[in-house]
Amino acid sequence: MVCGMNDEECEAGAAYHARDCGELPCCPPDLVLDKRADQDPADPALIHYTIAVQNKGNSSLAATLTDLLPAGLDYVDASPKPNRHEGQFLQWILPDLEKDGLATIEYHVRATMDGVYVNAVHADASAVDGSGYDMADAAAKVEVRSTGVAPKTTRYGGWQVPDWNMTSPDQGLTVELNPEEDVVQ
Repeated sequence: MVCGMNDEECEAGAAYHARDCGELPCCPPDLVLDKRADQDPADPALIHYTIAVQNKGNSSLAATLTDLLPAGLDYVDASPKPNRHEGQFLQWILPDLEKDGLATIEYHVRATMDGVYVNAVHADASAVDGSGYDMADAAAKVEVRSTGVAPKTTRYGGWQVPDWNMTSPDQGLTVELNPEEDVVQ
């Protein structure tokens, strides 16, 4: 900053240079995560998931992807194989995702009962050079109607709604009455 006198007034001026974040080594990591679900056309109970993780940051990342399969989905296979697989828990470790790098994980599960499945993945990533940390979440939804096994809820400690021609969506109860039952006395 420079100050100077012009008669009785003080004039000030400054010069600066701004650099884009991409030019600085201190920019935080930027992780982009996407998840897609596709049912197999020949076997709709077989679901193909694709997870794509991309490093949009300035340096290499080490990332951990964690996926907890919903009840009713059984793990079949994956490429690459998870580093950890325990029941419904799947975890992949990407030790060096280069700048602008893209890693894709494809895995398959089988639905054991009909229902709507929302499957989420969580990613934690740290810059290999120690410049920061990022995390991201993604989810995919699929509806299966081909197993022949009625959907069950796990929301009530194992108790299931009796099969009285009623449904229990999240919005509330719906009762289907025939015209004889739809009479108010």
